[in-house]
Amino acid sequence: MQKIKAKKHYILFHPGDWLGDLALNACSLQTQGAWIRLLCYMHESELCGYLITNGKPMEKKAIQKLMKIDNENFDSIWTELIENGVMKRDEKTGAYFSKRMINDHEKYVLKAETNEVSWKKIAEQASAIIDYLNKKAKKDYSVADPEYIKRIGQKFESGYQMIDFKKVIDYKSEEWLGDKKMDQFLRPTTLFGDKFGEYLTQANQNVKTEKANKTVASNPYNNMRK
Repeated sequence: MQKIKAKKHYILFHPGDWLGDLALNACSLQTQGAWIRLLCYMHESELCGYLITNGKPMEKKAIQKLMKIDNENFDSIWTELIENGVMKRDEKTGAYFSKRMINDHEKYVLKAETNEVSWKKIAEQASAIIDYLNKKAKKDYSVADPEYIKRIGQKFESGYQMIDFKKVIDYKSEEWLGDKKMDQFLRPTTLFGDKFGEYLTQANQNVKTEKANKTVASNPYNNMRK
């Protein structure tokens, strides 16, 4: 068993699953209450979902001592948990565990790792976008600024593409660069803010207009009509 990183500080609890678990509901309320406490210990364990301390599986006596329950009540609780299959034991290591907690935690870790990969990709793309802005608008914004990365990441999540950022940068640089009043707004917080969609629409319309003008200018019949 390997130690799983990225443990969340709370336990995923599904009331519907708890109430509908036949094995758990075959146990007494006392045992169900004890199971909640054991789940807390499993969550805080060195290996999430297992009853382990100092790298070794906890034995029944150690678990009883941890729970501070007398022999008679503990034996009853233990029997119900084991016989009903609520708490399981790893055959290789002998560690007692919660299968549901382990599954939930593995999903959480996988999601966290996926998010980390996605964030790295977004950070790389954001860096390229800020670098493009710096060159196009003659600025010197940090390519690693978390706020810029966050704004750009939100736009990617909304469905915008790299080409959209370049269109906005190109259009607004042409419009604002050198303008004493507007030049200051050639910055990530403005360009990639709430009006990003509006700026992109303007940029696309400008491209269409330029293409239309070029088409008209290149048509040889236009000179014949004069």
